[in-house]
Amino acid sequence: MSVVWSGRNPVRRVDPTEFARLERAFAADVEAWLLPSSRDHDASVWNYRIRMVRAMIGRFRGSAHFVCMLGASVTGLAVADNGTANVIRLKALSTHPGQQGAGSLLIEHIVNDWPAPVAEVRLTTLDEARAFYMRLGFLSLERNQMCLDLARSPQWEWAEGRWRLKAYANLPRFATWSEEASPLPPKARLQ
Repeated sequence: MSVVWSGRNPVRRVDPTEFARLERAFAADVEAWLLPSSRDHDASVWNYRIRMVRAMIGRFRGSAHFVCMLGASVTGLAVADNGTANVIRLKALSTHPGQQGAGSLLIEHIVNDWPAPVAEVRLTTLDEARAFYMRLGFLSLERNQMCLDLARSPQWEWAEGRWRLKAYANLPRFATWSEEASPLPPKARLQ
């Protein structure tokens, strides 16, 4: 996968009306990635991932809405709420199965865009997503509850006045993937 400089941040906060429009485009695009039914294990796993993403559509409720875009395609959606002082509650995070990195970009942007300083991010996750969150520095609490303590996590650092994932610290500020390296199908383009 090649990384290229993008002069514009691929993640942005949007209002609920725009979020609903982008969510519909995302749902249509994700649906196009379903594989024909077969007995192939990999195809079954892939389709399960797509069905899980589709099941989350329409369940995004919170006070702050974020979207990650690659060109005109939605690659990820997130909703967050205030928790307690300095704690964000990540209510939902859904990423396009044909793209890597959107979830990390969304979380990094949310902690830096929040109006108040953020010390922790808390969430409830599916078992299938636990490994993803652990790679980002989240620790298990109880059941499916997880917590990211930014200052104590070895995966995060405070650099140039913002939180950065160390794995991406050597990349330009808005590094993203080229459309040639990770193409998304031209379906469900935004209108």
